[in-house]
Amino acid sequence: MGSQIRNVVILGGGTSGWLTAGVLQQVLNPRNTPDAPKFTLIESSDIGIIGVGEATVPSLANTMKLIDVTEREFMRGCDGTFKSAIRFVDWKDASSGDYYYHPFEFPPLPAGLSTADFWTFVDPADQRGRYDYRVSPQPAMCDALIAPKAFEAEAYGGPFRYAYHIDTVKLGRFVRSKVVPRGIRHITDTVVQVNRLENGDVRSLMTKENGEIEGDLFIDCSGFKGMLIHETLGVPRDSANEYLLNDRAVAVQAPYPAGSPGAPPYTIATARAGGWIWDIGLSQRRGVGYVFSSAFSTDEGAEAELRRYLGATADGLSVKFIPMRVGCSRAPWQGNVVSIGLAAAFIEPLESSGIWLTEVGIMQLAHLFPSGGITETIRNRYNAIIGSCFREVRDFIVLHFMLTQREDTPYWRAIRHETPIPDSLRDRLELWKHRSPTPNDIDDRKVIFDHNSYTFILHGMGRYPVAPYPHEKLLALQAPHYKKALEAVRSNEAKGLKFLPKHAEFIRRLHE
Repeated sequence: MGSQIRNVVILGGGTSGWLTAGVLQQVLNPRNTPDAPKFTLIESSDIGIIGVGEATVPSLANTMKLIDVTEREFMRGCDGTFKSAIRFVDWKDASSGDYYYHPFEFPPLPAGLSTADFWTFVDPADQRGRYDYRVSPQPAMCDALIAPKAFEAEAYGGPFRYAYHIDTVKLGRFVRSKVVPRGIRHITDTVVQVNRLENGDVRSLMTKENGEIEGDLFIDCSGFKGMLIHETLGVPRDSANEYLLNDRAVAVQAPYPAGSPGAPPYTIATARAGGWIWDIGLSQRRGVGYVFSSAFSTDEGAEAELRRYLGATADGLSVKFIPMRVGCSRAPWQGNVVSIGLAAAFIEPLESSGIWLTEVGIMQLAHLFPSGGITETIRNRYNAIIGSCFREVRDFIVLHFMLTQREDTPYWRAIRHETPIPDSLRDRLELWKHRSPTPNDIDDRKVIFDHNSYTFILHGMGRYPVAPYPHEKLLALQAPHYKKALEAVRSNEAKGLKFLPKHAEFIRRLHE
């Protein structure tokens, strides 16, 4: 385009819209100076929206720091609790009650090597044991319902990595309350028409009450609808339902059972007959939802499955059905429209990647912001990064399903025997027949799920290398470092169990 970007219009509020506004304002115009980009956010009323509860990954802490809010006010404003891991229940088979953890904390080891290879080399008798408990202090701390930090610890930090459970509707409102006074123009209105330039770019948005809103760059945060990127510019969304069958969810806000200690410091993901159930503990309630495939379950059947899981705590509660469009926009940035959030990409919420994909879009736009004008080079780079991150998360989520041994329902039999595996994941699995994942196996350094995450899932589901990779000399040389790392894991675990508070006590004090 060649023209300078002065006016940025964000269509849509919620989590994606307000995080976008908050970050870009702090990065590009923190002092609200007249010669820097100005931001306008248009959103419809959010009255009646239900916050079902959402889990995150550790990156959100950096985003909230960038927006310049304290951790305590952020958590208080969003009914927040801590998340140290995900606990996967009944994924390996149908009836054992077996579970494993995917924690955030793991020991540092020499570059290019695998924790699991050291594990099998140093202690081969233990190689069919509990890998998650062996290499991370967090599973034992989760079992004991311990918080990942002390109440007096520094904001957004502590001895162990952690993320959050939050009410995302409240998150959007909280960020709005902080950033609007800093100079964001906020319009609550309905867009009735999109006006375009001769070259097809968007010129302005016509609103019902506030008239025409012009802009140089438009950011589409309008959700799955994608009012600008999909409906106006006609950019298609490439579906991932070929690999991931689930396309709907039914969710409810549920109380804690009588006598419950409150929110555990981990997300619970329980496999069920036709999908899986998330159970996310907020400060005063739970957000619980059943993710399922409409090809194998009716809405009525899914609701019944959710209520069976909740038992008596579901009595009298109303549920919300949520359609899911699993896929990625073929061009998240087209013309002068950048799509972020659900309008750009969505993967079912099994590993809490939704907000992270939003954060990736925001941060990449901040890095590539076209202050001197939009170019094809900038757009192509942005689209390549978002597409790569989406495919990486897709492969990681597919891994969970394709490792199951469940055969108890048509849904699980279809996953095991009829659902294809992406070639990119299949190639890695071929490598991992002979050794465990290493950093070199993950091509894109921007991904949130590294080789450690892959290893936790593989070992948690009982998938081990057929034979160790033939690098015994290298392993032997580095084995003392591994033993020291494991000693540190046990030491940190003992300190955490002894000195850190119960999660429920931390959250009670936080919300007093």
